[in-house]
Amino acid sequence: MRRNLLRAAALLAGIFLVGTVGYRAIEGASWWDAFYMTVITLTTVGYAEVFPLSRLGEAFTVLLLLIGLGLLLLVVTEAVRWVFEGELREMLGHARRSRMMERMSGHEVVCGWGRMGQSVVAELVRGGRSFVVVERNPTR
Repeated sequence: MRRNLLRAAALLAGIFLVGTVGYRAIEGASWWDAFYMTVITLTTVGYAEVFPLSRLGEAFTVLLLLIGLGLLLLVVTEAVRWVFEGELREMLGHARRSRMMERMSGHEVVCGWGRMGQSVVAELVRGGRSFVVVERNPTR
């Protein structure tokens, strides 16, 4: 998930670079003006053009806007997903586990969910016993 966020951010940085270089090449704008024009285009702020655009510059702006806006939405989506699926899920899971463990007493603690741990849990289930499994690997 973090890799997707980093990839999306790299793509977004790339589109800013392409926009800046594109305005510089097409319109002959200064580096700052080309960068500023890219920023106001991609963020859809809507300020007036920093420099007059040719037809090719207008077409480039439209293309930059469509691609850049899609990438910007991708970055925002990945960032929100990273926060909610990662941190929020971890926080809620920790709170749920804590509540569950607070309510439990008179239970067995099984350390590890390997072959032996699974055998022990099967016996505890057959015996109707309460237990908690402690495992270092959260996916197990």
